[in-house]
Amino acid sequence: MTRENSSTQHETKSVLWVIGDSTLSSFEDKYFYPRYGYGTQLAQYLDDYYKVENIALSGRSSRSFTTEPQYQTLLNGMKEGDFLLIGFGHNDEKTEASRFTDANGDYRTEGSFAYSLYENYIHKAKEVGCRVILCTPIVRRTATGQWTDQELHITADAAEFKGGDYAQAIRDLGNELHIPVVDMTAVTKKIYEEMGPENTLYLHAWPSNKPASVDNTHTNIWGGRFNAYLVCRELKKMKVADIEEHIVDAGEDSSAPAKEQYLIPNPAYKPTVYDGNLKQSEI
Repeated sequence: MTRENSSTQHETKSVLWVIGDSTLSSFEDKYFYPRYGYGTQLAQYLDDYYKVENIALSGRSSRSFTTEPQYQTLLNGMKEGDFLLIGFGHNDEKTEASRFTDANGDYRTEGSFAYSLYENYIHKAKEVGCRVILCTPIVRRTATGQWTDQELHITADAAEFKGGDYAQAIRDLGNELHIPVVDMTAVTKKIYEEMGPENTLYLHAWPSNKPASVDNTHTNIWGGRFNAYLVCRELKKMKVADIEEHIVDAGEDSSAPAKEQYLIPNPAYKPTVYDGNLKQSEI
């Protein structure tokens, strides 16, 4: 069943809310391969029973997102029958007072990543009957094929900021609260190992038309589409009730999105040209 022929079978009545950081958010780029978070592509793998509301924001952590108007949109909009997909982690590990949350401690430990996720989102979703899906952060691309802790969201102590494993914190939280967890850290790591650095290069944004400019954190349209496919494939595999039956083109018999079909350079991209014809100084 394809999304096209399933869209006439349902009336949109529920919302899949998507919150998180730049790995899920939308962008307006002038890049050669612009940035696309996977939240922008989830609707491609759902029939029209669910409306996707992607309000993820670049640069935000589970803590700093609560200061944005999109947080109030979420609190005012969530209702029974909706799902909330949460994809934080990349910025919770940043050693800044406004964004940092501690990967250590459970959801009862004030100041912890788990506490932030629970108090700011999970608890509030449950109060109105909105169900939650947790996603661990996607890996940062390795250019060498060898993994470091940074690429896997495992941090070390830095001044007053304690290090920890952010993906594991989400796994533990989901296990304790019986919330489905899509382990995108593990899934993307496996895919990147299978593809190799020479191919994962094309999953990521390029600010210029030179491969050396690759952004190893943010995905392009193919990478965003690929990660949305992986999320939906895992949800279907886990048989998450009330959403897995509305996932299309991401089952065991479905193929991952092909680079040739989705990777398209920005037609408006203009390379920066440098020459010696500098304007005369007015000073």
